[in-house]
Amino acid sequence: IDSVAVSWPSTGRPVFRLHLAGKPVSELNYQLYIWRYGPTPMNHVVDMKEYSSGATHPKTLLPATDARMGSTDPVCIADDSGWVAYLPCTCVDNESPVYFTADVRWNGTLLDHAGVGWVAPPPD
Repeated sequence: IDSVAVSWPSTGRPVFRLHLAGKPVSELNYQLYIWRYGPTPMNHVVDMKEYSSGATHPKTLLPATDARMGSTDPVCIADDSGWVAYLPCTCVDNESPVYFTADVRWNGTLLDHAGVGWVAPPPD
């Protein structure tokens, strides 16, 4: 893992990027961990393969009009530099900071992990 980062495009749906040293490998499991504290705590693990749309090599981010943007489940897409995870807005629907990290496993054995990062939802 090179890094994991998050952004909020104008759609309001958070986009997490898991940057890898090479292309995603089918034998490995890539997981994103997201949690928050506060009045409505949340703890969620996103298995990037489980939520993969099957599409690879997207030229751009999914457009706001894409039907998958309304999904209550994450949508994950592999590309040449790693994984992109589009998360439902319910993951970040309050003002509490969201914490995140990621790891790569092979047959349950931890191979690599990213440090913990955090981000606050943008102001309304």
